[in-house]
Amino acid sequence: MEIQIQTAHERRVLRRLMLTMLGGGTLGLVVGLILAGVSVSFSSDAQRARGTVVALERREDAAYPVVEFTPANGATRKFRDSAGSNPPSYEVGEQVGVLYRPGSPGDARIDGFPSLWGTPLIFGGVGLVFTVAGIVMAWVSRRRSWAGSAVSAVPRAAAPRRDGAQIRMKAIVSAGAVAPHLVAGAALRTLHSGAVKLVA
Repeated sequence: MEIQIQTAHERRVLRRLMLTMLGGGTLGLVVGLILAGVSVSFSSDAQRARGTVVALERREDAAYPVVEFTPANGATRKFRDSAGSNPPSYEVGEQVGVLYRPGSPGDARIDGFPSLWGTPLIFGGVGLVFTVAGIVMAWVSRRRSWAGSAVSAVPRAAAPRRDGAQIRMKAIVSAGAVAPHLVAGAALRTLHSGAVKLVA
């Protein structure tokens, strides 16, 4: 298994990305929980009525149903639901259940899963994914830093020191396959100069 040692710049970039994902994930989870609490509170206090989808309002490539209903006080109300979809989830003329607050009939929603729990699930789900990704990145970064410390602690063998004559002799020998007669002359001149010691 190959161990890749991170540079200081890579560690800084990874740490910023990790903190961004953890921060964004935590924020998404908090917003999702708050919106879920609002939906729970709304559902517990709301009254029910029957309504009719009278139009589909298109915004940003999504169709939002416009619902008309009659609350307990008898005055007809109309609202645009907060959950849109593409393709549309409802058709014009379709009968739907409506939840509304008794003291504020204008605060109404379709009695369905997307309208009540869609937005909390989106925020909570995205927040959870970002949080898990940030935790995984932190774990991977920690393991790589440990591996890097272990590798850097192992002493490296010192490379053998060569003087100029040894380097020249190595170049001459390696070139022997190309020009043998030139190599022989160069080797004799190098040996004659006494710069290279032959070791048995």
